[in-house]
Amino acid sequence: MNFPNNFEALKNKMTNNNFQKAIQSGNVYDFFRGKGSYFISIPDYDGHVHGAQMGGAARVYAEESREHSKEFDKFFLEFLDSLEVSEDDLNHLLANLSSYCAQKSRGGFTYSFLFENQNGPEWDSVNRYLNEVSKSSFFGNVKSQIARHANFINKKGYKFLSYIFETL
Repeated sequence: MNFPNNFEALKNKMTNNNFQKAIQSGNVYDFFRGKGSYFISIPDYDGHVHGAQMGGAARVYAEESREHSKEFDKFFLEFLDSLEVSEDDLNHLLANLSSYCAQKSRGGFTYSFLFENQNGPEWDSVNRYLNEVSKSSFFGNVKSQIARHANFINKKGYKFLSYIFETL
């Protein structure tokens, strides 16, 4: 029985990585939103499972090298800045933030340092976006959802969403 050498296995793993495919095809925003071929479902939930993409393809890609991690950070920041003030985009934001922070708390995204510096651009992007959401007609409907995610992220050691939520 022939087994591929480590280089071939790594090459195949990266070729099949959805995050890398999203970068190559210019569909990173679709990746973070779970649109099209990036949609992952499970039997007991009808929506996209953001944690599967964040903890799978994005994490694997980012942990390949410091350069890949910088690319992940860059694309995640661009995703944050692309968000529309809508319940759908708010859901994508909160699910990706929770998934990212959960992965970081378990030692993932080793070379990514998003949300660790209160003066970082990602902090500003989330703050600006949630302030816009707080002025929307649907804010009353989503306030408890934001609080739930803030509490979850807080338990993972990241206080940024709680701080922002307190100012809304």
